[in-house]
Amino acid sequence: MKTLQKVLMAATIAAAVSTPAHASYPGDVAEKVVRGFTNATLGWAELGKNICNEATANGPLYIPIGFMKGAAHGAGRSVIGIIDLSTALIPSESMVHPAHVWEDMSTETSYGAQ
Repeated sequence: MKTLQKVLMAATIAAAVSTPAHASYPGDVAEKVVRGFTNATLGWAELGKNICNEATANGPLYIPIGFMKGAAHGAGRSVIGIIDLSTALIPSESMVHPAHVWEDMSTETSYGAQ
């Protein structure tokens, strides 16, 4: 019985030490918390981003379209930010691209895995 316990303990320690994913876990969690917080609180910035993008691409008559797209993307970014904060202990890639609203302002926001 004691031999079995020693073997199981040695196997557990060996598995824990040899798994490289544990080394980056705190950093991955911190990154997800920051990403979730910024997306939840700065989702409203999608308004200006989309208004500017639509007006630049199609002219000033498209400002209302940019406003509607910005409102939709802002709500989506904020909801995904709340989901990221709620699941921060489970590190994952960003579900919204670009990951932060201020990254690559000229591209339209997209959702899902990439």
